Amino acid sequence: MMLRFSKVALVAAAFFALSLAAATRAKAVPLVVTDPSGLGAVSTIDFQSQTADGTYSSSLVVSPVTFAYVGPGGSPNGVGVVTGSGTGVGGNGIAVGNNALFVNAPAGQIGINTLQITFAPGTTVNAFGFDIKPSNDPTAIPGSTTPAQYQVTIVDDSGSNTFVVNASDYNTFTFAGFTGSNITQISVAMLNSVGGQPFIDNFRYTQQAAATTPEPATMFLFGTGLAGLASIARRRRGARKGAPGADALC
Repeated sequence: MMLRFSKVALVAAAFFALSLAAATRAKAVPLVVTDPSGLGAVSTIDFQSQTADGTYSSSLVVSPVTFAYVGPGGSPNGVGVVTGSGTGVGGNGIAVGNNALFVNAPAGQIGINTLQITFAPGTTVNAFGFDIKPSNDPTAIPGSTTPAQYQVTIVDDSGSNTFVVNASDYNTFTFAGFTGSNITQISVAMLNSVGGQPFIDNFRYTQQAAATTPEPATMFLFGTGLAGLASIARRRRGARKGAPGADALC
């Protein structure tokens, strides 16, 4: 009877170990965060220290983050930093003195011109967010009832996932935030031409804390436990074979 119990214990322990490994490998898809406080302790890039001279290039590096333009080449397509000229008529919808990142590309090329955001090697991110607003005023388009929409694509341990962000207020930035696991790449692209290419400000990211118990160590501990159970089972089996009346116990 005790031998049968040992076999059951071994099977149960093995099943539990395999289940734990499968659960560790399974990664949840990114989740939407509606408030900056939901990102945790963040680092913020507000673009205030970047030169806003009206020029655009293929990429802008604000260590450890690279903001790159992906799309058809040709001047003046690219990314650059612009300064606010005020809200209302005659302004660009950004407060005077405030800087923001801009994707300068033809507004009609929907989904072609993309802002791609990547992190330097060794920078492990599990949450990010930014403020976004359209460069064109959707309400100024006669008969327009469609909001300015942007597609955010996130690449992390779960694969590639896409989300839609509405940002129709020309004079106010809208916050968009997400959590994930080991986020390596983010892209932002227009889904319609209503609002034009986006302005991005206050890019926030949260670096991922190191796991307290790495997976290899966890599996080593389970393997050691299984080996211990097997050793106990062998000793008990050997003891029963040499004991009087052992056949009656089986």
